[in-house]
Amino acid sequence: EYMGEHSVMSVPWRTKSIASADEFEELVSMEVSVDMTKLRKLATSGIPTGIRAQVWKFLLDVSMADKSEELSRDKGLVEHYQAFSQKYHNTFVSTKVKTELNKMQKRHTHDDLFRSKNPHGTFERILQTFYHHQQHHTKEPANPPNFDVGLVYATAPFVLVLERESDMYFCFQSLQHQIESSMFRYGMIDQTLAKFMVLFRAVLPELHSRFDEEEFSPIVWFSWFRFLLSRELPLQCVLRLWDTYLSCEQGLELHIYVCLAILDHHAEQLLELDDTDIRTFIRHLPEMDIDMVIRRAYNIMESVIQQQLLDSLTERVLL
Repeated sequence: EYMGEHSVMSVPWRTKSIASADEFEELVSMEVSVDMTKLRKLATSGIPTGIRAQVWKFLLDVSMADKSEELSRDKGLVEHYQAFSQKYHNTFVSTKVKTELNKMQKRHTHDDLFRSKNPHGTFERILQTFYHHQQHHTKEPANPPNFDVGLVYATAPFVLVLERESDMYFCFQSLQHQIESSMFRYGMIDQTLAKFMVLFRAVLPELHSRFDEEEFSPIVWFSWFRFLLSRELPLQCVLRLWDTYLSCEQGLELHIYVCLAILDHHAEQLLELDDTDIRTFIRHLPEMDIDMVIRRAYNIMESVIQQQLLDSLTERVLL
């Protein structure tokens, strides 16, 4: 049985509050190179709003720790993006992006994303460029990649945080590459969802049985993994969560435990909902204390490791 809150894993940020913007500024302003070990250690506890843009660029390798070629690299990225972003247009993608942005705008009326910016053109250019980049690199040119509207939500944190459109694009592209490499390459999504379902059953058996009764397919969790909860969580929660994902030692491997921690946190409420309300809840998660969710995620991860749940799981998933 899941050991819950009584399990204590050694987590660097557990007893440390968020570092000040000045501490981050001191690191990213170093003339020769940025100490990435120190930067990641600070960022895991959360990044102040004013410095998040600079820090995310380093964490996603858009800005390089070695500053010797900083200006030429920066100029090259801007020129590269400008050349490609003006080159492509796909009516199908454009229509999907506009439709989804209208839905997003209704949901995020209180966020700065739409209040202080008019980002429609920005979203469209970034996603058009990304789509054509995918199309160019697909192994089956005759079958263009599908465009999932969830990508609109996965773009939003970068549009909100960063000032320059080329930075938004390359940060978005970098994170998408990490997601595809760690969870979605060559059928890995089936293994990822299978792993999640087995851990869900082991960690939260009562809630899992409730979902089983309603005949929930594992595919209902696809969006949680493919877009790192950017479609389901309020934007400010996504920003805080991604601070940790981009900087912690576990990286995106932590995500499966964050998903379990969210279900654990809301288990009592979910057990009382009917099928329709459960589906609505998991598509539109409420605002929550992400620091608490991350602590729960580490607790669950430690329990899984101590109880060797993944040993038997690996055999079951790979059979």
